[in-house]
Amino acid sequence: MANSHNDHWSDRPWIYWVGLGALGTLIAAFEIDWGEVTPAWVQAIGSIVAIVAAVIIGHRNHRHSERVFEETRRRDDTDRRLKARSLAISLYVDLLEMRKKLSGVKASDGSIKWEPLGIPPVLNESVERLYLLGNAGLHIQNFLAATRSLNMLASTKSRTLEGIKSFEILLGVMEKTLADAIRLIGPIHDGEEKSSLSPEPV
Repeated sequence: MANSHNDHWSDRPWIYWVGLGALGTLIAAFEIDWGEVTPAWVQAIGSIVAIVAAVIIGHRNHRHSERVFEETRRRDDTDRRLKARSLAISLYVDLLEMRKKLSGVKASDGSIKWEPLGIPPVLNESVERLYLLGNAGLHIQNFLAATRSLNMLASTKSRTLEGIKSFEILLGVMEKTLADAIRLIGPIHDGEEKSSLSPEPV
């Protein structure tokens, strides 16, 4: 109980300013002649009171601003995490489906199926919200960019040597970025991961 009482007073430093101002007022009341200098004395005390009041008000306003800022930050952070999890839930199944489709592009004998890979509408429609997923969103963006490039290449009828090499490179990029996206979005989907919501430093 003693510690709680001390903390109660130590959390209010402006009380010491009030006490100091009151002490100064008492000293002035006993030492200053109540004759012709009374108006000056009143003005001096008024200045002291104004200073003390300014300190008290400034301190309380500062503490209030700090509390409002912290509450707003926590509320915004919670709101963003809820939106991120909602987005992760809506995308997770489609990402797993894309991984399955991607694994079927290369046959066991090393041959490649020269055909476009469809992108689920949900992925296309969520591009502008992928920032909510942090690192996972970055990998999904890279995966979508590589997929669109591969689809454009696969839509051409001619298969040149350079085209085939580009196709294989794009497949490699898609496999890597999709694997990273699924690895990072899984914990967000389950509501367990926080660190992956912050973008990787450039």
